[in-house]
Amino acid sequence: MLFSTAAAQYSALFFLGFIGYMYKFGAPLYTAIAHMYVLTSAAFYALGGRMWKLSRRFGHVTPTDVVSQVYGKGVGYLFSILMIIALITYMAAQTKGIGYMFWACTYETIPIDVGTVLAIVIIIIATLISGQKGTAWVGALQGFLLLAGVFGGALYFTSLHGGVAKTFEYIISNPDLAKGLTVPGFTPIWTYSYLATWMIAVGLGWPIHTHMYQKMISAKSPTISRGYPFIIQATFAPGIFCGFLIAMTARAFVTLPKGVTPDVAFVYQAMLLFHPVFLGFIGAAGLAAMQSSIDAQALGIATQVTNDFLKGKLTPRGAARVAMVVKLLMAVIAVWVALTSPAMILTLGGFASAFGAILAPVLLSALFGWRYGNKYAAFIAMLAGYAVTFCFDKKLLGWATGLNHPLGIYSGFWGTLVSFLLFFVLSLAIPAGRPKEEVLREMREVGW
Repeated sequence: MLFSTAAAQYSALFFLGFIGYMYKFGAPLYTAIAHMYVLTSAAFYALGGRMWKLSRRFGHVTPTDVVSQVYGKGVGYLFSILMIIALITYMAAQTKGIGYMFWACTYETIPIDVGTVLAIVIIIIATLISGQKGTAWVGALQGFLLLAGVFGGALYFTSLHGGVAKTFEYIISNPDLAKGLTVPGFTPIWTYSYLATWMIAVGLGWPIHTHMYQKMISAKSPTISRGYPFIIQATFAPGIFCGFLIAMTARAFVTLPKGVTPDVAFVYQAMLLFHPVFLGFIGAAGLAAMQSSIDAQALGIATQVTNDFLKGKLTPRGAARVAMVVKLLMAVIAVWVALTSPAMILTLGGFASAFGAILAPVLLSALFGWRYGNKYAAFIAMLAGYAVTFCFDKKLLGWATGLNHPLGIYSGFWGTLVSFLLFFVLSLAIPAGRPKEEVLREMREVGW
């Protein structure tokens, strides 16, 4: 379970995206990511047992089931569509990362774009052949390989320069490098306000995602579900520090090829310094990351389509076929987004999590059985939150509105804040559209 759980964290997003961001921006990202996972773990601990018990009592399969039970199918449909957008964005981040992995592990022989397409084809074929049991085993293998890669890489790269202490002595002695150990780091964007708001939006959104919800409800007991956050921290805390070491050694001692994204900071350094055999293990870890992470997200979307929109309308065999088609279609869309978006991996991952955070007030109010929750407020809040995020970020629609993280606050946090405020204010102001008392009573009987 340790390695399988680690696989959920040490995917291509961590392996490349986190390290790439720390390479580009410096220590502020180490602080933001570390605290983000504390928030994420707290959310898992607070909600995991409740999710598990409700799923056993009412047969919930996706978070949409919880929302639909309280606010009706209309709200559930919108919730599901917006969740699919979030998961596709997350899939694109993973897909982009595996393209970089192919590029580095073939010594720049396979172009990044070709690697992106090739990787997703291989993963989809493997997924269709192996099924869920195979995916679980691949997830465990991924966790082991990525843990070994991150820890081994950090120790090896720093040892080449006299160890961790000597590496940081060199960094501190160089004013340009030492800048990365302060806030805002190498660039002016990561101020304390941006750092804190990014951490909140990203940390809150990830536990809302369908594939993570399914991990919570698939545990053998609510106790195991609540214990998940402790496994996250046990594997993550040392891993993120090792990632920071890798990022800083790359920044100090490696020159990336011109025009190449900082996302390749780890694998490019590995390409230069690792033996080909060890580099091959890094490539295997990347494919394993793609296998488990992409499949989990694609499966989450497929489950939403068959469960949230087509439940009761298909035979089990028909549902399986539809799910397979949906997974293939989502993979194609994810490849398209990865190929056309210039954004870094963690930029896409941040959007995916922020989109989840925008949906949080609706799901949380349903989980808590808030009697004043309002389906009309839910519609408005979710749509407004997405609109604000898109309009407040130049990588989305901010180029058209002229807005980019107003007041130095992360765009995803603006969307999350608007969603929370609109939902709770409108719910209290509009008496119509509130949950039925019998529904709330049944949910209260389940307990936490």
